[in-house]
Amino acid sequence: MGRAVGPLQAGAAKVPFELPYPVTLGGYGPWLREVDSAVEPLFARATVLQVGGQKFALVSLETLLVSDSVVAAIREGRDFQVWVTATHSHTGPGNFDARLVAEVAALGRHRADVESAIVSAAKKALDAAMGAQGPAVMTVSHDSHDLTHSRSDGEIDTDLDRVRFQTVAGLPIAQWLLFAGHPTMVSRATTQLDGDYPSRVSKRFEAEGGVALVLQTAGGNATPNGPLEEFSAVLGDRFARLLEGSPESEVALGVATSDVVLNHPDGQRIAPSFLKPAVENALCASALRHTEVSVLRLGSISFVAVPAEVTRPSAKVILQQSSATVLLSLANGYQGYLETDEAVRANTGEAHSQYFGPELLTHIAEAARNAGQAAGTFGAKAP
Repeated sequence: MGRAVGPLQAGAAKVPFELPYPVTLGGYGPWLREVDSAVEPLFARATVLQVGGQKFALVSLETLLVSDSVVAAIREGRDFQVWVTATHSHTGPGNFDARLVAEVAALGRHRADVESAIVSAAKKALDAAMGAQGPAVMTVSHDSHDLTHSRSDGEIDTDLDRVRFQTVAGLPIAQWLLFAGHPTMVSRATTQLDGDYPSRVSKRFEAEGGVALVLQTAGGNATPNGPLEEFSAVLGDRFARLLEGSPESEVALGVATSDVVLNHPDGQRIAPSFLKPAVENALCASALRHTEVSVLRLGSISFVAVPAEVTRPSAKVILQQSSATVLLSLANGYQGYLETDEAVRANTGEAHSQYFGPELLTHIAEAARNAGQAAGTFGAKAP
C-alpha cells in the first residue's frame, strides 16, 4: 500500500513467450489437444509507472487466465505492487496451471517448463520496462460502443477506455486499451496458438510505437460481434477515434490490496447431478482459501482488479463500493466467474459457471471498498 503525488515516469516493454512445443491449446476443455506452433508470437507485456517513491507495474499475458502460482513467481523479488492480467484468449497456451480443475477444464496437464517460459517472459518484460522509465505524460479517453452482445441476456459492459503514456516530446511509451468481450473468435479447431483479437489490436497500435496492452474489463457475459479480422479492425478504429483528454504529467498515484477469505467452493450449479460430487472434490482440491482485490488510483482514472470473470451487474456493485472508475477482470489470479448474489441464487446469467456461492460478490465488494479507501479513490489526498 502506498500513495504519492508528483511527476509521472513510465516505461514499457514486451517479450515473446519461448514455449517448449508441443503445448496444449488452452481454453476449450475437456477435449484438449497439442499444437506445434503459433500464428504469431504471443507476448508478455509490461508497463511500469513511478510517482515520487511509489512504483507500480501492470503485466499482461496472452493467456486464458493467470494462476496464483504464476502471479507469485512474476512478483518474486519485487518491492512494489505488480498486477498480472490475462487477455483471456481461448486459443493461447495451456499447461501452466497445476490446479486440477484448470487442468481438466481448460489448460491440460501442468508442465513446469511451460509455466517457466511464461513467467520468464513476464519477468524480462518487467525488467526491460523498469530500465526504460522516463518522464511521461498520460491522457485518458472514454466512450461507449455497440460491438458486443450478451450471451446470457444480461446487461453488458459497453465502455471503451484508452490510457496513453507518452514522453514529454510526444513519443509513445505505452497504452492500455480497456474493453469487455470474450476472445473466442478463433475457431476451436485451429491447429496453432492464436492470441485472438487482443493480439491483433495490440499489433496494430504497436506498429505506431510503444507497447499496447489490451485489458479485459467486465466481460464475463459479453461476446464480440462479427468475424475475427473485421471485428479486430473495427475495434482498433474505435480506439483510435477516441478523443484524448487533457495531458496529465503531475498525478496522484495510490495503490492498495485487500485480502478476501474464500468460503467452501459450491459446484451445485456447474455440473449435472451425477457429476456433482466429483466436481465438488475437484474444486475443493484446487481452491485456495484466500484471494486478493486491488485498487489503483492514477490521476483522473482508477482501477479495481478482481481475480475472476466479472459480469457487468457484478462490476457495478464493485465499482460503487471501491469508488473506482474501471474494473479489470482476470487480474492477479483466477477464481472462476463472478455474478450477483441474486443471479447465483436463481442460477441465471453466468451463475452456472461460478465456483463459489452467492456470498462471493459480497466479500469481493467489501475488499474492494477497503482497498479503495486505502488507495485514495474516495477523494483522500495523497501525501
